[in-house]
Amino acid sequence: MSTVNIPDASSGDLNTDEIECILANYDSFIVTLARQVVARAHTPPDVLDMEIDEIAQMTRIKLWKTLRKTHVDNLRAYIRRIAHNEAINRLRQRKDVLPLPVDEHNEMTQEFNPLTQGEITHDPVHLYEQKEALAEQMRKLVALVMHLPQRQQQAMLCSLKERTDDLHALTRGFKLAGKDIEAIRWPYDKTDENRLRASLSFTRKRLRPHFEVA
Repeated sequence: MSTVNIPDASSGDLNTDEIECILANYDSFIVTLARQVVARAHTPPDVLDMEIDEIAQMTRIKLWKTLRKTHVDNLRAYIRRIAHNEAINRLRQRKDVLPLPVDEHNEMTQEFNPLTQGEITHDPVHLYEQKEALAEQMRKLVALVMHLPQRQQQAMLCSLKERTDDLHALTRGFKLAGKDIEAIRWPYDKTDENRLRASLSFTRKRLRPHFEVA
């Protein structure tokens, strides 16, 4: 069985064949990301596949251009950022060409207000960026909690489950990381619970440099 050697993108000075090797080996990751970041709620079903293809292709092109000019320390993180930005760019482009509301005589309706259309209503770009920011915070939170010592991890998970507004999203986030938190709860014994809660202060201080949690 042969082994495929992927060029080191952090070394710089990659030639065309090496860049194409990187693109080929990361192509499935790029396509998966494109499917994840596409704004499904604001994309007509009949053009969804085409939109995914466009995001994936633009991600490949921008990655190619970057690798020709400079090195990349973390390829997966960089590709994720390209795909995310491209999805937002696609939304912005679509927002700029939204049709004007007209009546049966093809005249602009009196109730049309550019401010209302772009800002007062739910701006799809803003909503998408907000959703992605929350998803990124969830990924970061899960990764940090998963690396805590067992007792601190249990205390933080109990606190998060106790205080979250979206238990489903929290449970799903940890399940994707291989951690089933549905059965995790504070100890029934009050003394054990108080001891476990006592560790929260230290744990929060440990996580606070990254963001505010729990």
